[in-house]
Amino acid sequence: MYESRHQSLLTRQRFLRRMAHHFGLAAGVLAVSIAGGMLVTVSSRACPGSTAS
Repeated sequence: MYESRHQSLLTRQRFLRRMAHHFGLAAGVLAVSIAGGMLVTVSSRACPGSTAS
């Protein structure tokens, strides 16, 4: 996926594309994590007898 030490550097355009791809993946993981946490919080408050406040 990455170049070895003996290969030339990426062009600016390819580097920026790689950075955008990695940023998109990280944002997706963050969004799924936040949505999962919200779902757990909402569902735990909806249960009768829940200790969450």
